[in-house]
Amino acid sequence: MILSLFRMLAPFVLTVGVVVLVEAHLRRLAYALPPGLAVPGRRAVAVALLAMFLYAVQFAPLAVPAEEMVFDAERVGAVSLFLLPSLIGVFLIVWGLLAWAGFDGGWRGALRELRLLARRPLAEIGYGFLWGVVGWGAVLASSLALYSILGEFGVEPGGPPDLVVMLAGQSVAVRLAVSLCAGVFEEAFFRGFLQPRVGIVLSTALFVAAHAAYGSPPLLLGVTVLSLIYGFLARRRRTILASITAHALFDGIQLLVVLPAALKAADLVAFSGG
Repeated sequence: MILSLFRMLAPFVLTVGVVVLVEAHLRRLAYALPPGLAVPGRRAVAVALLAMFLYAVQFAPLAVPAEEMVFDAERVGAVSLFLLPSLIGVFLIVWGLLAWAGFDGGWRGALRELRLLARRPLAEIGYGFLWGVVGWGAVLASSLALYSILGEFGVEPGGPPDLVVMLAGQSVAVRLAVSLCAGVFEEAFFRGFLQPRVGIVLSTALFVAAHAAYGSPPLLLGVTVLSLIYGFLARRRRTILASITAHALFDGIQLLVVLPAALKAADLVAFSGG
């Protein structure tokens, strides 16, 4: 009974907590507020939009008990893989319109707010390629270390999650599109929008929670390591172009090379060639 009540209330509490932090950040901005958010009506709508997005997309799914989270690979089509990036994109566009539409240089202000602008974009992309490789190595090392620790205690980590198997079995075009969409939209939200408002630690926790469907401790550890790398990269570079590139490159390596090879060797998935 208590656990059920906690699961029911937790999404509301978490949503309110994050919204309060974002609102506190907006108050601290004072005269540097995006012009649209200085208008009380627009600001109220923007904050309400954020609350609805966080509750429906980020926190409500966490209230579902693990034993009830049944993943049916046959019923999940390729289009559904783009649902989260699409929802993030819609949220960021509407927020940008509320914050900047109707003011001079509004589109540029919206891009600057998400840290999508850079003085030397090609250099940032090149820097992201470097950190994409570093991130892949860091995840490999941390995952091997965790497997080793689990092995010492006789704990079997289990096979790959069904979601990963389904992803790896998609066509090359779908896997490439998933990698690019994840890099752009997830970084725009978690590192461009959330991190400046709630900090690296909380944005990383939310990023990991968004990938809870993986369920595998080694995979979630890898997600945590990557989020911290992308977070510090975005903070240091003051733009998310490098973290977008690193994220997309990592996902591309995993989905196009590493996972298909590993799963095919284990006879866990059949692959589409196009």
